[in-house]
Amino acid sequence: MVLKIKDIYFWFFVFALLFFSRSFTFLMEREEIIGSSVGFQFIALFIYFISFIYLIRYKLISDFVLDSKLLCLFIAFMFVSTIWSDIPAKTFSRSVAMAGTLVFSYVLYRSSTILTFTSIIICALTLGAILSLFFGFFIPDLGIHAGETSIDHIGLWKGVYGFKNHLGRFMVVLTLAVFVMIFVFKRTDFKYFLILLMSMFLIYKSGSSTALLLLFICPLIYCFLNIIVSSKINRYIQALVLLIFLSFVLIGILVLPYIVVEIFGKDMTGSGRTDIWFSLFNVSQSPLIGHGFGGVFWGEYNSAYYLLDEAWFNLGHAHNGWVDIWIELGYIGLFLYLLITLKVVYAAYNLVFRKKYNIYAYIFLLILFLFLYSFSGGGFVKQNNMLWVLFCCSWYYVYSRERINVNDDDVSIK
Repeated sequence: MVLKIKDIYFWFFVFALLFFSRSFTFLMEREEIIGSSVGFQFIALFIYFISFIYLIRYKLISDFVLDSKLLCLFIAFMFVSTIWSDIPAKTFSRSVAMAGTLVFSYVLYRSSTILTFTSIIICALTLGAILSLFFGFFIPDLGIHAGETSIDHIGLWKGVYGFKNHLGRFMVVLTLAVFVMIFVFKRTDFKYFLILLMSMFLIYKSGSSTALLLLFICPLIYCFLNIIVSSKINRYIQALVLLIFLSFVLIGILVLPYIVVEIFGKDMTGSGRTDIWFSLFNVSQSPLIGHGFGGVFWGEYNSAYYLLDEAWFNLGHAHNGWVDIWIELGYIGLFLYLLITLKVVYAAYNLVFRKKYNIYAYIFLLILFLFLYSFSGGGFVKQNNMLWVLFCCSWYYVYSRERINVNDDDVSIK
């Protein structure tokens, strides 16, 4: 059997995404100064190196710059924030990692059709799901929370992702990919239904309420928009569907306290989330330009350690992507973040529901999930993070298709 170069790249992307989903990396001992282990950094640098070689080999550097202008502007501001960062060395190293992750995202985009891109995600996260099941059933000391983070997490599954919410959010990404394969690409192989059951089981076992809600909300919004904009459905039926949808939204708002408290067993602060947001807003000493990218959270010498109450000194993030960006990059960074995010949300909506390019359905669902997840599950603007990779790839698929003159069924240069 001859191994083709495209197969090598396919599996390179699979294992790179598995790595960027932070599978097993919780087992790597964290270095306080650099914020991650030496092994983690070595693997990340290897992925950057391979990606940069790809750009050179296919002469794509100028294309990369053209396609990434706004994203590069956003990352450039992260580099600039090194000047006033509370922890300059960490801000600079994480900005470099953001640039490296962006290059990897572009290489993944330019070497994959949307169908291939979806298949790569499914392969990577299915491996993560299978290993998480193995950890949960056979190595529970590693795969299930034992109260090391909170007594409320005892018994909840974290799989190979180190934390229950990480397991939940990546299984939602997997579920949405399989949903599109079955209902958009019409792939009804038994394996997809098996993956669907496995991913939904893991979401349930993770106990991640945000993931569980978005598992239903994202496909529901997709189906709702399909009905509303369809020219084949009677306008009276569309109006009725809109009325029903708005009624459900109103009922959902009214019964939200019951759902949060009685069903999910949480309080209306979102397990302290809103308290964190207000505290960060009140203690920020640099609201316009922030405290520097990547230097606010984690570790003994981070800004949160000095700014916030002692109970929250070891925060990994603010449990809100908007707040994360604001505290690190200020209102300027938040403006750039909103500009990029809202532009790609609208563009994806336009392609799927106005121009009827169903091939972009998964891209729309990904962007929708990332947008909604940012409100309470944490931001996706993180270095060496699969969610940032997915966002960047979505940006490229949505905005670069016309410039390189590709077909709607194939957004690859290959």
